[in-house]
Amino acid sequence: MADDVRTKTTIVAALKHQITALQKLVDDLEHSTTPDLRELRHLPDLLRERRERLKLSPVETAELAGLSPNTYRALERAGGNPRLDTLESVGQVLNFKLWIEMV
Repeated sequence: MADDVRTKTTIVAALKHQITALQKLVDDLEHSTTPDLRELRHLPDLLRERRERLKLSPVETAELAGLSPNTYRALERAGGNPRLDTLESVGQVLNFKLWIEMV
Protein backbone atom coordinates (compact mmCIF):
# COMPACT_ATOMS: atom_id res chain seq x y z
CA MET A 1 0.00 0.00 0.00
CA ALA A 2 2.86 2.38 0.76
CA ASP A 3 4.14 1.93 -2.80
CA ASP A 4 0.70 2.83 -4.19
CA VAL A 5 0.58 6.04 -2.14
CA ARG A 6 4.10 6.98 -3.16
CA THR A 7 3.28 6.28 -6.81
CA LYS A 8 0.07 8.30 -6.64
CA THR A 9 1.89 11.13 -4.86
CA THR A 10 4.63 11.11 -7.48
CA ILE A 11 2.11 11.12 -10.33
CA VAL A 12 0.10 13.93 -8.75
CA ALA A 13 3.26 16.00 -8.23
CA ALA A 14 4.36 15.44 -11.83
CA LEU A 15 0.93 16.39 -13.16
CA LYS A 16 0.85 19.55 -11.04
CA HIS A 17 4.26 20.47 -12.42
CA GLN A 18 3.04 19.94 -16.00
CA ILE A 19 -0.12 21.98 -15.33
CA THR A 20 1.98 24.83 -13.97
CA ALA A 21 4.26 24.72 -17.02
CA LEU A 22 1.27 24.67 -19.39
CA GLN A 23 -0.37 27.60 -17.57
CA LYS A 24 2.85 29.59 -17.93
CA LEU A 25 2.86 28.82 -21.65
CA VAL A 26 -0.76 29.96 -21.97
CA ASP A 27 0.04 33.19 -20.10
CA ASP A 28 3.10 33.83 -22.27
CA LEU A 29 1.10 33.29 -25.48
CA GLU A 30 -1.80 35.46 -24.33
CA HIS A 31 0.52 38.35 -23.47
CA SER A 32 2.82 37.95 -26.45
CA THR A 33 3.27 40.89 -28.80
CA THR A 34 4.23 38.58 -31.65
CA PRO A 35 1.61 38.82 -34.39
CA ASP A 36 -0.63 35.84 -35.04
CA LEU A 37 -0.19 35.71 -38.80
CA ARG A 38 -2.72 33.71 -40.79
CA GLU A 39 -3.38 33.21 -44.46
CA LEU A 40 -6.34 34.99 -46.02
CA ARG A 41 -8.19 31.71 -46.42
CA HIS A 42 -8.51 31.62 -42.61
CA LEU A 43 -10.22 35.02 -42.48
CA PRO A 44 -13.81 33.73 -42.12
CA ASP A 45 -12.85 31.61 -39.10
CA LEU A 46 -10.87 34.48 -37.57
CA LEU A 47 -13.81 36.85 -37.96
CA ARG A 48 -16.25 34.43 -36.39
CA GLU A 49 -13.88 33.56 -33.50
CA ARG A 50 -13.16 37.17 -32.64
CA ARG A 51 -16.77 38.27 -33.02
CA GLU A 52 -17.99 35.48 -30.74
CA ARG A 53 -15.26 36.19 -28.20
CA LEU A 54 -16.49 39.79 -28.06
CA LYS A 55 -20.08 38.50 -27.78
CA LEU A 56 -21.19 40.46 -30.84
CA SER A 57 -23.77 39.38 -33.38
CA PRO A 58 -23.01 39.66 -37.09
CA VAL A 59 -25.46 42.58 -37.29
CA GLU A 60 -23.77 44.41 -34.40
CA THR A 61 -20.34 43.83 -35.93
CA ALA A 62 -21.51 45.13 -39.30
CA GLU A 63 -23.04 48.20 -37.70
CA LEU A 64 -19.87 49.00 -35.74
CA ALA A 65 -17.77 48.57 -38.89
CA GLY A 66 -20.10 50.71 -41.00
CA LEU A 67 -21.14 47.82 -43.24
CA SER A 68 -24.41 46.26 -44.19
CA PRO A 69 -25.17 43.01 -42.35
CA ASN A 70 -25.18 41.16 -45.68
CA THR A 71 -21.68 42.41 -46.50
CA TYR A 72 -20.36 41.29 -43.13
CA ARG A 73 -22.08 37.90 -43.32
CA ALA A 74 -20.49 37.37 -46.75
CA LEU A 75 -17.06 37.89 -45.16
CA GLU A 76 -17.74 35.19 -42.58
CA ARG A 77 -18.87 32.85 -45.37
CA ALA A 78 -15.77 33.61 -47.50
CA GLY A 79 -18.00 35.27 -50.06
CA GLY A 80 -17.72 38.50 -51.94
CA ASN A 81 -14.64 40.47 -52.86
CA PRO A 82 -14.00 42.88 -49.97
CA ARG A 83 -11.93 46.02 -50.40
CA LEU A 84 -8.97 46.60 -48.10
CA ASP A 85 -10.72 49.48 -46.36
CA THR A 86 -13.66 47.16 -45.63
CA LEU A 87 -11.32 44.65 -44.00
CA GLU A 88 -9.59 47.44 -42.07
CA SER A 89 -12.97 48.65 -40.73
CA VAL A 90 -13.85 45.15 -39.55
CA GLY A 91 -10.34 44.82 -38.11
CA GLN A 92 -10.84 47.91 -35.98
CA VAL A 93 -14.02 46.41 -34.54
CA LEU A 94 -12.59 42.91 -34.01
CA ASN A 95 -9.06 44.02 -33.05
CA PHE A 96 -6.93 42.72 -35.89
CA LYS A 97 -4.66 44.31 -38.48
CA LEU A 98 -4.03 43.34 -42.06
CA TRP A 99 -0.59 42.26 -43.15
CA ILE A 100 0.04 42.01 -46.86
CA GLU A 101 3.10 40.15 -48.03
CA MET A 102 4.10 40.18 -51.68
CA VAL A 103 5.96 37.05 -52.74
